[in-house]
Amino acid sequence: MTKKYCTSEMCQREANLACNRKKHIIPMLFEKFDSWPPHGSLGMVFPDTLYLRLPGGILTNEKFEELLKKIMEFVPPQNE
Repeated sequence: MTKKYCTSEMCQREANLACNRKKHIIPMLFEKFDSWPPHGSLGMVFPDTLYLRLPGGILTNEKFEELLKKIMEFVPPQNE
């Protein structure tokens, strides 16, 4: 996510759809935000702590592992 994207109509639509369907979103922040969650309607959709900062906008191996851990908090393991 970027600040510009947060103000776009598409972002608003995607966030509202996920919220209506009770889906979790893990925002990946590609730039520094002054505060999180964003102001306005997105503040009600995005939780305070569930996001992933990507310094320089790069998804490193370390950040990818962090993302997987966050996903596993909400997705139970599948039985084989």
